[in-house]
Amino acid sequence: MPRIVAEVIDKLFKSVDGMRISLDERNRLDISSSDLTYGEINPVTFADMLEVVEPKPGEVFYDLGSGAGKAVFTAALLNDWRKCAGIELLPGLFDASNKLLKEFQNMPEVQKHFPDRSFPIEFIQEDFLKADFSDANVIFLHATTFGPMIWDPLMVKMRDLKQGTRVIVNTKQLDSTYFEKLAEDLRVMGWGESTVFTYKKK
Repeated sequence: MPRIVAEVIDKLFKSVDGMRISLDERNRLDISSSDLTYGEINPVTFADMLEVVEPKPGEVFYDLGSGAGKAVFTAALLNDWRKCAGIELLPGLFDASNKLLKEFQNMPEVQKHFPDRSFPIEFIQEDFLKADFSDANVIFLHATTFGPMIWDPLMVKMRDLKQGTRVIVNTKQLDSTYFEKLAEDLRVMGWGESTVFTYKKK
């Protein structure tokens, strides 16, 4: 199944340059901080990352800083979620993800390989530091470029996640007071190799 998922994602994103959209938006909004540097998952690698957290049908997935939505679409294909959501601050990326959602819903490949599945995908344009994602069972967080202005308040906010919530995070580690580390792996991402940590909320 990961091969089929990768084929669907590659076709969906073949004409989308998330990095360019992100750069244009940051220039337009005069955002000079590197906190919002764009990066994408590799679908096959992401399938392996999700496997570690053992997602179950009916659970809720969030990508915090979802960009053009590649991780959200990949996660949606890999598990039967009750909700599969991306939270993105930049309007251009949010718009791109919603445009892709319309294309995704009409893709013959999706209808052929997943005929009995519904895809409760949603994208939210918001600062994830202000958003409510307390219903999450699984969270993906590409935190490589997050500085203290984002990372520190986010870590305070994540202390309130419900027990058992699993968090997949690139590069940075979570507070062992609140999270149990499940795995630490070197993974191939869209931009190169990255250390990925997997946690469970205590």
